[in-house]
Amino acid sequence: MQDNVDIIIIGGGIMGSATAYSLLLADDRLKVLVI
Repeated sequence: MQDNVDIIIIGGGIMGSATAYSLLLADDRLKVLVI
């Protein structure tokens, strides 16, 4: 099984979470992975 993501964010702290949230607000079709 192959999973595809568009963006990988390393760091799930406040900045990583805020970045992921902002990206998903801009385009809800994105697949964002937070590590």
